[in-house]
Amino acid sequence: MNRVAIVVLNWNGWADTLKCVASLEKLEFADAQILLVDNESSDDSVEQLRRRIPHIKLLQSGANLGFGGGCNVGMRHAMQERFEYIWLVNNDARVAPDALSELVHL
Repeated sequence: MNRVAIVVLNWNGWADTLKCVASLEKLEFADAQILLVDNESSDDSVEQLRRRIPHIKLLQSGANLGFGGGCNVGMRHAMQERFEYIWLVNNDARVAPDALSELVHL
């Protein structure tokens, strides 16, 4: 089976990110890992995410790198970990349980 890294970028939006992660955790696809990247949030996002979803890998960009730069942090990590696929998901998105299975199947 193909391993998939799901990269979700957060910037001052921990409440949306929590809802996004909740939908990602319902995916039917068996071999996926969620990677959160915090893009130097100025609110308490890092604390909230670590406290509420400690089982999810949280990377910190160290600066606000914009959307592309923040996603690159997650993608570099995924490539180092040798994931076969990387799926970028906006933190305000909600996904259907079969979404990733259908994408990988294609």
